[in-house]
Amino acid sequence: MLEEIHFALPQPDRDPYTYTLGSIGNHNVVVACLPEIGTNSAANLVTQMINTFPSMRFCLMVGIGGGIPPQVRLGDIVVSKPMGAFPGVVQWDLGKSEKAGFRRTGALDRPPKVLLTALEELRKSHDMYGTQIPDYMKKMKVDFPNMAGKYTWSRHLKDPMLEPHKRRNPVIWASVATVIFEVLVVLVRLLSGRYEPEGQYMPSEPEPDNDDGQSRAPEIHYGLIASGNQVIKDSAVRDQINRDLGGEVLCLEMEAAGLMNNFPCIVIRGICDYADAQKSKEWQEYAAALAAAFAKELLQHVQSVQVAMERPIKDVLQQVHEVVLDTQAKVSDIKSQMDQDEVSKVLDWLTTANHGQQHTTHLRSHTKGTCQWIFQTEEFQSWLSGSSRTLLCQGMPGSGKTIITSVVIDHLATRLMKYPTIGIAYLYCTFNHQKLQTAELQTTEQLLSSVLRQLASSCDPFPVSTKKLYEKHKAKDSRPSREQLVADIEAVANLYTEVYVVIDAIDECQLPSVRQFLDVLFELQSSCNMRIFATSRFIPEVEQWFKRARSSFLQIRAEKGDIAKYVEGELQHSSTNVIEDDPELQEEIKIELSQAADGMFLLARLYLELLRDKTTVYDVREQLQTFKIHAGVRSDEVLTEVYERVFGRKGTYHL
Repeated sequence: MLEEIHFALPQPDRDPYTYTLGSIGNHNVVVACLPEIGTNSAANLVTQMINTFPSMRFCLMVGIGGGIPPQVRLGDIVVSKPMGAFPGVVQWDLGKSEKAGFRRTGALDRPPKVLLTALEELRKSHDMYGTQIPDYMKKMKVDFPNMAGKYTWSRHLKDPMLEPHKRRNPVIWASVATVIFEVLVVLVRLLSGRYEPEGQYMPSEPEPDNDDGQSRAPEIHYGLIASGNQVIKDSAVRDQINRDLGGEVLCLEMEAAGLMNNFPCIVIRGICDYADAQKSKEWQEYAAALAAAFAKELLQHVQSVQVAMERPIKDVLQQVHEVVLDTQAKVSDIKSQMDQDEVSKVLDWLTTANHGQQHTTHLRSHTKGTCQWIFQTEEFQSWLSGSSRTLLCQGMPGSGKTIITSVVIDHLATRLMKYPTIGIAYLYCTFNHQKLQTAELQTTEQLLSSVLRQLASSCDPFPVSTKKLYEKHKAKDSRPSREQLVADIEAVANLYTEVYVVIDAIDECQLPSVRQFLDVLFELQSSCNMRIFATSRFIPEVEQWFKRARSSFLQIRAEKGDIAKYVEGELQHSSTNVIEDDPELQEEIKIELSQAADGMFLLARLYLELLRDKTTVYDVREQLQTFKIHAGVRSDEVLTEVYERVFGRKGTYHL
């Protein structure tokens, strides 16, 4: 049906389909054939087409379908057109099962205005001049004689609805009556002797209505097409689909519903069967040719200027996609907010302890570039890889254990971003936390609740077991037992591939509670992939707990380079004028304090406090000499002495 055939163009390697390029009238046309029937095949082809040919404006989906008798007959053409509440094509097997019945939700959008306008012009032309389809069929027969046997009318095409026992054509009955009447007249004349034959009577074969031998021109119907994923070969099913759609269906087919709802197209079907038990392939080629001829005639009435004004399909679908995504995002946000409110209730019911704020505070105190040494140690690498499941890091007061903990947590959080199946829970059992809050937050149950809260809050979706635990106790206004908390921690931990529990300063927690808490964690390690990282001062009792759990040990001691970086940062932000104006003095302070601090960040901090009120370079250097006197003295004694000196002016410091 193409008036011109163009050379094939290069296409992307990812496009597996074959296209025929050509033109009809002023329109460039891309023709593609579906490799198989069904909505999925159509969807895949169209998706690839609009990527390979991004300038496409609309689509004519041409093919065959099953007609709904008696209105539609074999060899007729059905064109999708909006009818009442229906846009032209409805997916009859897609919808929702509701109390009132099955409600269909699948439908193609209305065809674009440029096609509907051309369709109306074509109908007017048919009313005045008739269709050009027979002319196109004749031309195809001449230009492509090899196709004539399959794609043009032939006498072997029989319409089962018009078999002799079913025919009710008044023209045929009138012809029969005329012949009977003529025979009776001849008999009467013979009997009366008045018959004078003028010639021998020779009945002739009826002349066909046109050169193709087709008994009639195809009738064109405009209305509703029902599309689905099943081949219909049952008249009862066919008629039920028609009744469900208000008796407006003209045709059944299997591809159009695969197109996106907003895809700008019109569907044209040649009728090749009645979707019943007598379904056969005899009419398929001829019906397909009729549909293609109609498509050609329709394009002759589409104004090229109007086509140019239409947006490319790819742009239309992209805009629709963006609108859909925006709508989905808004709906998701609303639902997420509702879900989050419910989740927040459960989490706050478990515990209100917020270790996240403490973590943020400690991490802000970290001097960039320090504490990185721990990641290079064999002990930490072994713990991180899972070779060692528990690691206790011990250090003197003020050696930077809490800052190390915050850096480790941040390192694990970065790892979590890459591997979302990893879970993290952390606790800061600091002295201030224990004193300023209440002892209730240091109980075994509260510590377990804090671990459960953090693990559950990171799960998506929220753990069902935790929600059930909440619902069970909330109605009774009761609290979960230790056994219930342990069971739920185990259930939630097994939703992750790995779980890291980090505990800072366990020696500053209530020892009976933290011992029971650790016993639970050590036991959980046998049923889930849990790794424990903890820090503590050198407390023999704590050390024994971890030895029984076959833990690894690592000593924390601030490196001189880290202390030097810390001192340098402090001098830049909070030094006195006499120090700030003297770079050489700053370098001297940095060297002296990194030596005198003896591996303790806190001692370096206290030394800096003692330098803040010095107003001359002499006073600063004299104070630095006193720091050297502490060399060789026990670190804890030095820390206590310096702490007491600072305490008189600056208040309490956490050791």
